[in-house]
Amino acid sequence: MNEYGNSDYSEELVLSVAPLPSKLAPVTKDQAYSSDTSTMVRWADPGVDLEPILGYRLQLTDQVTEERTIIYENPTNPNVLEFLATSLVKGRSYGFEVLAINFNGAGE
Repeated sequence: MNEYGNSDYSEELVLSVAPLPSKLAPVTKDQAYSSDTSTMVRWADPGVDLEPILGYRLQLTDQVTEERTIIYENPTNPNVLEFLATSLVKGRSYGFEVLAINFNGAGE
């Protein structure tokens, strides 16, 4: 407010008073659905968070080049708990990390 009057209100901030999601257990490989150039990975819903999980982000790390790539990200579907990573190089090592996303953002 100044001598000319009031301005319009800002956009409304909506938030939840709860922590970010818990750190998830390590990703596991499903050998039955994997091949020489693809790997099916699965993860578990932590099930202990105050705020519901809205989705997940999966990161692949090439252990040779140390290049990290987000290969799956869906912040709106908590029901997807697996991903088939394709186009992998036969004989190369890869690391997988997953994190959960809730209303407040992404966890560890």
